[in-house]
Amino acid sequence: MFWSIGQFPELDHLDAVERTAVLNRIPWSYYPRVIFQSIRWGLLCLVLGSFFSGAVIFPISSWLGEAGFFASSALAIFVTVNSYLQELKNVRRVIRTEVLKAFEGQRPPFCFSCGYDIRALPGDICPECGQHIVPCESPTPSSV
Repeated sequence: MFWSIGQFPELDHLDAVERTAVLNRIPWSYYPRVIFQSIRWGLLCLVLGSFFSGAVIFPISSWLGEAGFFASSALAIFVTVNSYLQELKNVRRVIRTEVLKAFEGQRPPFCFSCGYDIRALPGDICPECGQHIVPCESPTPSSV
């Protein structure tokens, strides 16, 4: 399954116009940069793992060379996937910041703690997690 920025749960609570407005505030190059960063870390891990295992430069034996290559390949895949997931956390932070900016001074469309849709909620407390709902303010790095 290919995953895209438009599939974040925060965006499910926005109508089409709001969703488009939030996504338009994120630079088009952000998602390719996420993929590039992840692949870069994976390739670096593959090269360094192959070098230090002796699989590429100083093969001690054919078995050790193959085992070292497969071990460094597995490590590179692990690092690539984890790097991708970490970059997606950064994208999610950016999307939440943009939602905060888009709804500044208004009640947010969802609870930032649990993601519960609070548009039709009459009170100021989320029924899902008990978080007090306040109008969006300018985002600060610690609040997102």
